[in-house]
Amino acid sequence: MLKLNDVDKEILMILRKVFLSKHIKPLQSDDHLRIWMIGIFFYLSILFVIGKVVLTISGKGLPSEYSTMASTPIAFFFGTLFIYINSESENTSLLVFILTWVSIVIALYMA
Repeated sequence: MLKLNDVDKEILMILRKVFLSKHIKPLQSDDHLRIWMIGIFFYLSILFVIGKVVLTISGKGLPSEYSTMASTPIAFFFGTLFIYINSESENTSLLVFILTWVSIVIALYMA
């Protein structure tokens, strides 16, 4: 099991804040707008990944535009998530590097 240092615990708290916050009103504050944008990009990314998996399993050919269209919200999601984590956290950590690796693997799969 990974031993988490204080910075990793701080990043986990930021991720909990982002993904477990309910009833976010984007016009209430800048922080709420950032969390709302990350959430919207996350749901769009999940939708496109599920779509690609379903189309691949069903044996239908994927149009070339689908990959471009699907990779855009994924790139925006991970970009805004990492910017938000870096703005809220004081130091980098192993967890940020793992998240970066996951984003690269997903982007390669979608391309």
